[in-house]
Amino acid sequence: MVITFGTCSTEQVRIDIHGYEFEDPKVEPNWLVATIELGFGVLLGAYRATIEVEDLLYFLDSLQALYETLNGEAVFNPIEGALKLNVTGDGLGHMLVTGVANGDIGCLRRIDFEFNIDQTYLKGSIDQLKSVLCAYPER
Repeated sequence: MVITFGTCSTEQVRIDIHGYEFEDPKVEPNWLVATIELGFGVLLGAYRATIEVEDLLYFLDSLQALYETLNGEAVFNPIEGALKLNVTGDGLGHMLVTGVANGDIGCLRRIDFEFNIDQTYLKGSIDQLKSVLCAYPER
């Protein structure tokens, strides 16, 4: 299941959720395994990450509020820090997506990025996020 931000493969962040990290809900019940894919012009990359369901729930709430008002920001800032996203609306339907990709936690290797999208693309990201959370609810 994929959550996508961006309009094309050359300006896009994709979060591909593979499932719970542990099938046994008694062991770290709400961690998901994901592949983060980045595409910016000729720069393409992918790396593995773990993401907590709670972080996705919070992000969904803030994205929905942003979509409704077109003003403010939605922040994805998970505890592991493998990917940070900030979507900021200007009140007119223009969204600035900024973020940091850090595939090697604890090291200084990271990629900072930013790109613009229209509000209409935000709805698709919200729907994808809802689908992921429906398939992998908090346990």
